[in-house]
Amino acid sequence: MSHLGFGTASLASLDDRRAVWKLLDAALECGITHFDTARLYGDGTMERMLRPFVRSNREDITIASKFGLPGRWSGPIPSLLLPTARRWVKRISRHRRETLSQKAVGFDPPIPQLTVEAMQRSLRITLRELGTDSLDLFLMHEARPEQVSKDLLIALESEKEKGLIKAYGSGGEWENTMSQTTLPWPYPPVLQAPASLALADNQPECLLQAPTIIHSVFRGMGYLEGVMARESDIADFPGDQFSGGATLSEIFLRWALNRYPNSRVLIGARSISRIRANAAIAAKPIDASLLANQLDWLRQRGVLSQSSL
Repeated sequence: MSHLGFGTASLASLDDRRAVWKLLDAALECGITHFDTARLYGDGTMERMLRPFVRSNREDITIASKFGLPGRWSGPIPSLLLPTARRWVKRISRHRRETLSQKAVGFDPPIPQLTVEAMQRSLRITLRELGTDSLDLFLMHEARPEQVSKDLLIALESEKEKGLIKAYGSGGEWENTMSQTTLPWPYPPVLQAPASLALADNQPECLLQAPTIIHSVFRGMGYLEGVMARESDIADFPGDQFSGGATLSEIFLRWALNRYPNSRVLIGARSISRIRANAAIAAKPIDASLLANQLDWLRQRGVLSQSSL
């Protein structure tokens, strides 16, 4: 896996498949070779949207998907229904973004279906939709520890032995995912959890453990951007001139890379320029002293608290 991965959840709001493929190609051109999706994304359409890209680049990329929260559709959708389906997904995505811009700590995810039969069915659908004969990573989506049975872990190990998946684990919100360490996994699981500067500011316990893969690194940035828009004195900002969201996104990403140097970091973007900018940030050595000064500057203005150290 590349150090940066590309998450596809936000791409569900795009109507143009070619625009999605251009974003995926841009990420690959920037050296990002890990791509993350789920049955839920696009309400069941995202995996199929990724199929041409996956089939064209399968030997050069790793691909992860999730099960437990299924999309509505598992087969071809009549073309007449796609515009309506995507408009519905857009409304959901817009509501979620607006919620997260006001509440940086996240949201309460739905309860997944985690029976052995549901896992096996979801895996078959995912492989078919992506057009591949194996997944590099298969994650339980928002699993609570009490939902994960020994039979499910045995079944996942069986799918691994068959070569249908290469690794498995759990992905979702922090409490659900990081509490999975108490389960009797046959091997250490892959744990994929959110870690952002704003999340750490509200829930400092997320600093205590390092997930294998980090997602939602920019969560809460919109809220902080709104706070900073009311800050009139930015002339003494450490480093380059403060430029709103562009500067905050760089600080958020550098914070995640610096705080969790051994974790893979998922980014999501709906513009080629943002993908390239994030890849360039990740490629440069981190100036830990400058980053610390920038965080202190934000804390002095009440944007962050000391828990984000």
